Amino acid sequence: MEGAPRKDVDMKLQYKGGINDWTQDRVFLLNLFMVFIDAIGFYISLLMIDIVLSLFIWTAVAAAFWMGTGYIARRSVVTIKASDSAVAFKTLHKKIVAPYSDIKSIKLTRELARGRRISYVETISIRMEDGRDFWLSKPMDDIDLAKIAERPEELKERFDNSPFNELKTYIESRMPIC
Repeated sequence: MEGAPRKDVDMKLQYKGGINDWTQDRVFLLNLFMVFIDAIGFYISLLMIDIVLSLFIWTAVAAAFWMGTGYIARRSVVTIKASDSAVAFKTLHKKIVAPYSDIKSIKLTRELARGRRISYVETISIRMEDGRDFWLSKPMDDIDLAKIAERPEELKERFDNSPFNELKTYIESRMPIC
């Protein structure tokens, strides 16, 4: 049966993604870039205005940027756990449990990402009735692109048997039909 959850995980599915490499890299690079901009801006502003005002302005800009990137990191889902009655989303600071009746939609996307290496990145997105969105991304490192080039139908098999696809199928089977 294609797309159905495996028998050994029928009672509970859990997927741990952590703050993925992509998010960690971007947050780190954004903060590093902000420090660089702060240093240059502080130097330029020293030439133009009072040192105390310059220090205050650039400290405020750095703090705002740091809080913004921290907000992005805190919103990243670390774990999605689906049980018989609800889905639990764990972020860095809290755990949110949502019954299946509160889920409005669930979407699974895959895209070819080019970075340090070329790989497919799978993203599961869950939208709640109250408008909140939860998502988790993970590179599909087990896909060998050279083998896929020789046998393209293997890519569909990998997608159909991925952990996110199992999780999506499991959640959809427990959502009420509208």
